[in-house]
Amino acid sequence: MPLAVIGLAARFGGFGDLDAVEAALYDGRRRPAEPSEGTAAAAETAEPEPATALARAALTDCRSPAGGPIAVLAGAADAGAADGIAVLVAARLRLTGPTRGRALSVLRTGWPDDAAEPLRSGTAAQVLLVATDRRGGGVAFVLAPATAGATGYAVLEEVVTAPFPATRPPLGSSHVELDCPPSALDRAAAALDALIPAPARPALGAGPGRAAEQALGWAEAVVRAVLALRGNFIPGTRADDPVRAAARQAGIERRFPVAPRPWLRGGREPRRSAVLAVEPARLLVFTDTAVPQPRRTALVPTTPVTLVAVRAADPSDLAARLDALDDDPGAALSRARTGHVEGPPAGALHLGVVAADAAQLRAEVEACRRALGEGRLELSTPRGSALTGRPLGGAGSVAFMYPGAFSAYPGAARNAFRLFEPTLHGMAAMTSDPAGIFAVDRLYPCFSGRPTAREIAAAERALAAEPSALMAASMSYAVLFTRALREVFGVRPAVAFGYSLGESSMLRALGVWAAPDADARMAELRDSPLFRTRLSGPLDAVREYWARLPEPPARPGWEVLVLLAAPDEVRAAITAPDRTWISIINGPREVVVCGDPGGCAKLVARLGCEHVRLPYQQVLHAPPAESELAAFVTLNRNVTTAVDRPVFLSAAVAGPLELEAESVAHRLAEMSVRHLDFRALVERAHVAGARVFVEVGPAGMLTRLVEATLAGRDHVAIPLDRRGVDAQSSLVRALSRLHAHHVPLDLSGWRSGHATDMKGG
Repeated sequence: MPLAVIGLAARFGGFGDLDAVEAALYDGRRRPAEPSEGTAAAAETAEPEPATALARAALTDCRSPAGGPIAVLAGAADAGAADGIAVLVAARLRLTGPTRGRALSVLRTGWPDDAAEPLRSGTAAQVLLVATDRRGGGVAFVLAPATAGATGYAVLEEVVTAPFPATRPPLGSSHVELDCPPSALDRAAAALDALIPAPARPALGAGPGRAAEQALGWAEAVVRAVLALRGNFIPGTRADDPVRAAARQAGIERRFPVAPRPWLRGGREPRRSAVLAVEPARLLVFTDTAVPQPRRTALVPTTPVTLVAVRAADPSDLAARLDALDDDPGAALSRARTGHVEGPPAGALHLGVVAADAAQLRAEVEACRRALGEGRLELSTPRGSALTGRPLGGAGSVAFMYPGAFSAYPGAARNAFRLFEPTLHGMAAMTSDPAGIFAVDRLYPCFSGRPTAREIAAAERALAAEPSALMAASMSYAVLFTRALREVFGVRPAVAFGYSLGESSMLRALGVWAAPDADARMAELRDSPLFRTRLSGPLDAVREYWARLPEPPARPGWEVLVLLAAPDEVRAAITAPDRTWISIINGPREVVVCGDPGGCAKLVARLGCEHVRLPYQQVLHAPPAESELAAFVTLNRNVTTAVDRPVFLSAAVAGPLELEAESVAHRLAEMSVRHLDFRALVERAHVAGARVFVEVGPAGMLTRLVEATLAGRDHVAIPLDRRGVDAQSSLVRALSRLHAHHVPLDLSGWRSGHATDMKGG
């Protein structure tokens, strides 16, 4: 009988609840060292009250009512003690199903059959499995029949026992937890290879050293496998983890990724996570065919980095509040993690303090004190703390700006999927292929160690070779970041604009284009020759354009360069025989040029300016692209929804963009094939009242362009993503600056975590 895991609770070592266990799994942190005495099951004695606490937490997790027909299956060092725990838990929680105790050594291999028995017989609607050890650690699962539409974490689809049948179809799984001591890793890998042949071999994870040899090692492996599946990530094993040394000796270290990777559903096939045990050999296969139930309401913090938001009436009031933070930084951080804002709502000064711990908070407080002591009301620290005496976040001042369609990069916002888990859950429900729309395989290749420059370059080349995947990922990130800012933090833009094809991201992210057709649009983009052969790849449109010229280039080709020069200088240096054009004006001293490679080389030599060759050599905003105008109209023809705010600006029209479907399709098509002046678009946004420019997408390039264009005038440009900075740190820094500029924020999203707190027995 397939069993759905619908409720879960866990305590391992120093990790006191399920959230802590999951966070440690994601980070690759191991639990604190175990006490030296008694690693064997026979030396352990279970304690009943921790079992009750875990049981209650698991039932609460799945909202199962107290007093229902739920069977209790308990595990302890011996069957007699386990029987007592099962009876006690049932009595404490008023459960009316049958009870049964098993020695942990028996439960390790027999729990699936033991749990299925009362469900098959009809004596229970659910089964509560609970096992603890004398250290206070343990697990509790709530199991139910895996009926269609059942909600939960995962479904135990199959149990395969040794000897593994040679004729069995290969197991499809991307992640396998090994329930074995480090000394048996080589045997585990050999058994796994028989089930999952190359090249489909999965990423591996393993318990913390001795824990796999202990009585509850099997339970920890199950928890890890289920949480990885439910949490949409493949765990990493840190470079200094002792398991890596054993894996190296066994010749399988490369199969243990060093960092967590996003793991989203790809197509209609379910994802599978498995637990492989040795002695005796068996494989538990879990799938995500259960309908996922969001465990959290808003955010899932991935690091301790936190925004401590402070408001004060004046500098002296701010100084007093800094003293209070310095007196008890731990309490201030705890309050901040519930969304608390220090100080009165009408405070004239807003300070954002970014810190991960008490020492960092005190250091940031000291930096602010120094600024106040020097009579400065301006502060921007490397860690992200921010203060200004000239806030720009008044009504109508916020603009969302969307980077181009080729802005995603390998490793972009790696932990954003976990940080914005509930937001991602909502997006994933709109498509059958979340992994495809985020180009997960291309953006997050598996590295067994810190990636080398050569590996990163190879990943970038692989991504550049699939422009449709790159475009889909860039747009999807824009949607994810936009939803997080609006739905979680309540940021409401008054103006929106995009860079090149980023205008499409803008319309999708802000709800002008309907979302439910995501699969169809993705297929359309992937199957269209527009970015497969016409404007990318073999560049058929360019080849045909050169052939039509009276004097085509001797060696037809295409090049796209960024020149660090003023637009007027570049225009003056271009001559007709060069067959080159200004494609985009990025800023006062930055332009994108394109055309014949020989002509581009002559132009650069003439100007003598610094230049960079773009990694993505697509054809846009230039005469050879004009033959594809009709294809761009088709690509941008979507059902539109009327949206009052924000005001949408486009490089295609002088005024606000008219949101009628056919008009949008033609305007965006015209913008795509003709010269683009992004500098002028930024100026129009500034004239429209925008002062706080938030870059909603990967890489942070537009932030730099806005700062260059509006230098010396009132503005602040804030990226939500920077290369090399994790998603949470980038987000907290952005929120700090928004808070400093008095942009209204709802910080209660930090209160998410478990849907319901874990309570004692």
